[in-house]
Amino acid sequence: MTSVSANHQDFSDVLRAMYSKPEYHFPIVMAQYQYRERYYGLAGASLLEDLFFDAISHFCRTHMPSIRLERPPRGEKGYDYSFEGQHISHKVSKAGPIEIAALWDATKTSIVTWNFSTSVCFATGGYNSAFLELADESGITYRATPLRRMTSRHGALAIALAHWPSTEKIKILEVWNRDFSQDDEPESLISWNDIWTGVTSALSQGVPANELEVIVLPLKKSSTISRGDKFSHVGSTFRPGIYLLDQGWLQNVPVRPNNRGLLVSRALVKELMLTSIQSGDHIPLSDWFSVFTGNNPPDLYLAQKQEYDMFFSGYAVQHHPSART
Repeated sequence: MTSVSANHQDFSDVLRAMYSKPEYHFPIVMAQYQYRERYYGLAGASLLEDLFFDAISHFCRTHMPSIRLERPPRGEKGYDYSFEGQHISHKVSKAGPIEIAALWDATKTSIVTWNFSTSVCFATGGYNSAFLELADESGITYRATPLRRMTSRHGALAIALAHWPSTEKIKILEVWNRDFSQDDEPESLISWNDIWTGVTSALSQGVPANELEVIVLPLKKSSTISRGDKFSHVGSTFRPGIYLLDQGWLQNVPVRPNNRGLLVSRALVKELMLTSIQSGDHIPLSDWFSVFTGNNPPDLYLAQKQEYDMFFSGYAVQHHPSART
């Protein structure tokens, strides 16, 4: 079940390379929070898909111009984009496994299994649990949390910048000890400059941007957390990120109808996400950057107005494609 096609592996490698770069990773993390806050349900999901495609298109044109990445012709259904000729469906979740649609057709009520004609790029924007179960190398367990806007934590805490690859141990890079009261906001305990100084140091040493996370750990009696400490993720929390699901895994999939189409169960999506992790096709995203992000995404009108204003630039009159005769 874990074998994948060559193009699937190439797509995984391209995504891993893109998200490793801060100029791609962090804007997408910002949007995961802002679009969900600003836009309703499906509208936010649709915008996040468009942002993803624009980002990977920009990355490929900039760094891998020979890559063929295309949208389907207008009106053609069945996939959302193609990579080197391989059709891919894009699915978006706010946090963790959800039911996903196999087919948007409410009339197909008698179908009980489905063969996907594409691979699936499943993008989830947040953790599906408020807590992370971690264990240190001596076996002591911690109920940690990712740094987030709202928290119920209080008492002595360690706020740690960590390097967290998809399937390896979590390594602590920087630690700030704090006393966290019920009323404190994360921004009041740890500043942007403190975290960003640690992040830039890690980036300069080759740590991928998407593998850097800020974790809040409770300090137990007589316990300390220091640079270089390592933890294992022993819980069942799913991290934000991309989970690539190869077409070969998506054959004879049980489905159930609802009033919009045929759905794959949340339980099966969870199994597929675990398979993606085990096969090396999970590209994690960190979430800490969203703590320092404003609530509103960039103004869509201003982006359009900038394009409009270019028509009246002396340079654009001569060189704007619409002005050519």
